[in-house]
Amino acid sequence: MSDTITPTDRIEAEIKEGKLLYSTASLARAVERSNQFIRNDIRDGYLRAAKGGKGERASFLIEIAEAERYAKWLASGRPAS
Repeated sequence: MSDTITPTDRIEAEIKEGKLLYSTASLARAVERSNQFIRNDIRDGYLRAAKGGKGERASFLIEIAEAERYAKWLASGRPAS
């Protein structure tokens, strides 16, 4: 796993409300983890994300800067804050 998000990974990012954002699925692919792993880290407060939907089908959106911070944190072994 790389500690950076590559330009190829950024192609999977979406533009919403004028911001470049990752979905949980595209970030999971970029950092080579499962979608559920990413959602768990959001739930546990390790990754900041905004809710992008309502109800059971709610999705999360992650800003590029936060995705890059998270990738570096994962690559460093998930140290305690």
